[in-house]
Amino acid sequence: SSAPATCSPADGPGAETAGHSGCGGACLFAAPQTRASGGFVTNRQSPWLIGDPRAVELIRAAYTAL
Repeated sequence: SSAPATCSPADGPGAETAGHSGCGGACLFAAPQTRASGGFVTNRQSPWLIGDPRAVELIRAAYTAL
């Protein structure tokens, strides 16, 4: 499966993929066509507003594992 670069809906594996990045690095995504979803939250603010590298790597790993 294609791995997203951020939590943007445009980065998912299909047109139905949805995602949202929050302030400080939080992120969530849902890809109904693969029945995959996930979220990433931290207990500390990150300097990344969109595309926190930690979240991006976790989401890439999730898609790779499919």
